[in-house]
Amino acid sequence: RNVVMPTSLFGVPLSICARSRLHAVLTAWCMIPAAAFCGSMYRSFWGLERSAVGCFERSLLAPRDWLQLWRLNCRLASMTALATQSKDFELEDKWTFIRTCMEKGIPVTPVMDTPVTLIAKDVLEEGGMGIHVLRNVLHGGRWILQEKLDNCDAVKQLLPPDAPLSTMRVLTGSRGALLALPGGRATRSGAQTLCTVWRAGRLGASTDHSCVMVDVPTGRTGGDVLGTGSTSAHWYASGWRSFGNPVSTRDGSISAHPDTGLQLTGKRLLGASRAAALCER
Repeated sequence: RNVVMPTSLFGVPLSICARSRLHAVLTAWCMIPAAAFCGSMYRSFWGLERSAVGCFERSLLAPRDWLQLWRLNCRLASMTALATQSKDFELEDKWTFIRTCMEKGIPVTPVMDTPVTLIAKDVLEEGGMGIHVLRNVLHGGRWILQEKLDNCDAVKQLLPPDAPLSTMRVLTGSRGALLALPGGRATRSGAQTLCTVWRAGRLGASTDHSCVMVDVPTGRTGGDVLGTGSTSAHWYASGWRSFGNPVSTRDGSISAHPDTGLQLTGKRLLGASRAAALCER
């Protein structure tokens, strides 16, 4: 619901593609090829691609944009879960993940035991419409209650004053699932870091979904030096907020934080390599 098709005019929610079977079929046969064609022409016109034909072919058959890679990863994870019937995929549930980490002594964001039920009220809305009752997951509810965490001083120096908690994402790969398949063999079952990315939060944002995604190219090899960054803000500009935003951008085109002008490329993000090592362990 919060991801849209960037058009530079009006952001169309991608949830419309899953509204019905007919919508899904029309998306596969019409919308995706049309979007690939328009996007390839846009990128060729603005000098982001050498060949519109090559971009169109890649967008359809071997997409590299973050949204397509994200969806491919979701499908791959689902297929692996179905083939192996592994219970480990239950960790996709946020509470199951946090509880398992706490049981194994892995540091995670703290969870509040109290209150049992939290009441949140809008300051203006009336008639019982502005009230939200959040029952704590530790007491049979479905809400994980946590205090807001702030960035450490070293990270704050890289961000604007009112930036959200800016997290780091470590993408790992493993051949361990092959061992769970009939006749499967794996030369190495342990996880390996494929890439590391830091989400540099934007000024006034609530979460780091509004961010500059900064590559940490040396994170998987023991370094903490930041590389160049990219943005996906145009994918989240719903409705008329999309007006004037780019249809497509070049990966790695950002070297400075757009809210402060501070050069990020070459700066150190302390703890990046330790985070990658923790994921591999």
